[in-house]
Amino acid sequence: MIEALKNKRTLMIGGGALVGVLLLGLGYRILFGASNEEDVVSKDKGAWVPSAIPDLPPLVFNPNKDWGAQALQLAQENSVARAKVRAGVRVERDKSDAFDEELITVEQVQTDRSVPDMPRILIRMNHRGDRIVDNVRMDILFLDQKSALLARRPVNPLVVAGSLTGDKVKPLQPGEQREFYVDATQAPLGWLEQVGTELVYYQFAP
Repeated sequence: MIEALKNKRTLMIGGGALVGVLLLGLGYRILFGASNEEDVVSKDKGAWVPSAIPDLPPLVFNPNKDWGAQALQLAQENSVARAKVRAGVRVERDKSDAFDEELITVEQVQTDRSVPDMPRILIRMNHRGDRIVDNVRMDILFLDQKSALLARRPVNPLVVAGSLTGDKVKPLQPGEQREFYVDATQAPLGWLEQVGTELVYYQFAP
């Protein structure tokens, strides 16, 4: 009786060990095996194995969500907002959603010392919009050799020198290019003729 129990126990232990080995082998094949071992073995390291990579359906392009659509929509909304700005309304940087930094661009900035002891700054600007602009503030930035700001001087580049009647404002026409000068005789200390500009606000004519 005792001998029969010992044999039965030995068989149960042996059977359990065999099942464990089979389960380990199956798990290893699932985790590290391939769907087709011959295809994988026959390929070089790094080669494409189509049978081991599942087919995926093609993705449909969604213009409302995909890259670029949001930027295009924002540009269209800004264009509509700018078109709705009423005449006589000042459109200011950092205050108006309709502000367009590219409406009036500066094409050239150059220091002019043709007149002794009277340095000037020559600025050439372009109007890239489709409406007449009759009021502008542009800041002239005096910079040091490291491009750090030394001083800021606000100017209205639409003012032209008059005669007996004084200075006048000449509106800027769509597509017009215009040059103007800024006096630099009172430039700050440390200025080495490095200049920048910043469009602060503009106003459309009636």
